[in-house]
Amino acid sequence: MIWSRSARLVPAVFLAAAMMCQPVMAAGWEQTETQAWRYEEDGGYAAGWRQINGTWYYFDEAGIMQTGWVKAAEDGLWYCLDTETGAWVRRPVLDDTAVIRFMENETGRSGYYAGEERELILCVDSRQDNLIYVSLRAIDGPNNYTTLNNYRVHRKTGKVSADAGADFELYH
Repeated sequence: MIWSRSARLVPAVFLAAAMMCQPVMAAGWEQTETQAWRYEEDGGYAAGWRQINGTWYYFDEAGIMQTGWVKAAEDGLWYCLDTETGAWVRRPVLDDTAVIRFMENETGRSGYYAGEERELILCVDSRQDNLIYVSLRAIDGPNNYTTLNNYRVHRKTGKVSADAGADFELYH
């Protein structure tokens, strides 16, 4: 059978068009080669906070779902995300890390130390029963600091008593 030139051109045009088309992705979860998770939406990947099926997740600028303690770019606050599922944990157990992260959020929100020119750090000094003792320190030099305030954090309730200034709660 002899094909005309136009009959041979039609399949070639369809093949070229098919090769140029990008696959259309439906919204949903996708696991990367590195076993990280992304959520595809509207032809791209989610970034920032997204509520998916009633659960909050946080995605970095590359669309990778975050886990563990994450400082959100939008507000500069620390959030606890489940290490397995990535779901936001509203009231994590108040261990040393959680206390420090939440205290950083609160001292930043309060603005009490906004004018301080020295580097500030929060340190867990000790634990006793249901209390965690934390100090806010200004770094004066190597192995040298000034304690600006001391706090007592109740591990079960999240209530914080300060030596100076107002008391507050870590759980909002």
